[in-house]
Amino acid sequence: MAASVVDRVVVTKVVARLEAAIRAARAPVAVRVVVAKRSNHCSQQQVCGVIIDPAHNNKFIMKQTILALIRPKLNLSQPEDQILHLIEHILMSPERQEKIGLDEKKFAKDIFSCSGYISELYCAEYYVVRSTAANSIKKIILSNRNNLCLDKVKLQTIKKILIQELDEEKTHEISLGEQFEKAIYQKKSPALQQPWFNTKKLIEFDVNKNNINKIFKKFNQPLMLFELSFDNYKIPKKIKIEKNLLKKKLKLIHLNHPYQSTKTASVEILIPMIFNSNDFINFDIYRTLLVDYDFGILYKKMRQNGFIYDLSINYNMYANAVQISFSCSKNKVYKVLAFIKNFMKAKQIISEKYLNLIKDKIATNYELDWGNISDSAPYYIKETLLGEFYLSPQEGIKKIKKITAKDINKFHKNIYDGLEKNSITVFLNYGRKVSKKVH
Repeated sequence: MAASVVDRVVVTKVVARLEAAIRAARAPVAVRVVVAKRSNHCSQQQVCGVIIDPAHNNKFIMKQTILALIRPKLNLSQPEDQILHLIEHILMSPERQEKIGLDEKKFAKDIFSCSGYISELYCAEYYVVRSTAANSIKKIILSNRNNLCLDKVKLQTIKKILIQELDEEKTHEISLGEQFEKAIYQKKSPALQQPWFNTKKLIEFDVNKNNINKIFKKFNQPLMLFELSFDNYKIPKKIKIEKNLLKKKLKLIHLNHPYQSTKTASVEILIPMIFNSNDFINFDIYRTLLVDYDFGILYKKMRQNGFIYDLSINYNMYANAVQISFSCSKNKVYKVLAFIKNFMKAKQIISEKYLNLIKDKIATNYELDWGNISDSAPYYIKETLLGEFYLSPQEGIKKIKKITAKDINKFHKNIYDGLEKNSITVFLNYGRKVSKKVH
């Protein structure tokens, strides 16, 4: 009992101090006290934290903005594609950042993270910044979009770093990914044009300013800078991104690889679908409904039956396809597939009551993601660019509130129809020999 009394006293003192600060600021705010059990073996509770509710007082919330400069990969040969990876390293090098005036010395309080990444479809240079400083930082980014600062960058050093990165990442997981993409995508797909982790061309490449600038100018147009904030997305223009194309008239692909347990198989089900903005909102709900640890009805049924340990459903934005993934024992593969298809036949999979619980969870997730957006920035960039999803999280929450059980049941039917008519199922059987068999 003494611990409970102490906790109540702590709560009273903390809330009193907060209320005094709030009155001094003359701003309305909601205060919520979070408590939790001390342990699984103790019924007493303790104070975990006090939360100022952002929905009631934006003045107390430090707003963050993602500034993303996108360069699509258009008309590049395979050797040029790998040099583009080298250019991505140059773009984000400390020497260039300092030269253009975006180093930590100048913006220590306003830039929370800066990074870049490259995929088979585009290169992204992005900054997570304090929203109040977004305009001034954006001007610096745009005014230097054509400036690699090659006079300041040590090209040979960056080349050595990239070669080492590629050597370290060339693992059997990467070779599995390469085998998988070659099996499901048509030959003209961008994913099959990249050099993967063959560093021969990079090693042979004469790293000098003229060669680097020649390739940089070739891919530097068109480019686009967009601003993503919790309450507003600013997209100046759209850029057509060439995506991967799934092979047609395929139902089943068997892949083998010599690593890991011979008793295990991984399965990927790809269902071609092009999403609009409403579909992305529906999919967030649908994915939670099916595979979430707490709410996922399909996940719970499959796990309770001893079929799988984990299950995921994602939208492959590089190829416009819903992708269902799981692993299981080889002798259970067809039983698990039959179970999934039987589940998908259901016409009504959610009630309004259960939907309301899920909508609350997703709205909370949106807010929590943006509380530490540096960790999630690449996903939001990809969703905006490849998914053409231009709704801010705050606008998305408003849309979520309007979704009905009828909408989700209809969305489920569309996915089931795609599963039956034109889906591709890929088996990755871990065995002794690398091989491929297509049906």
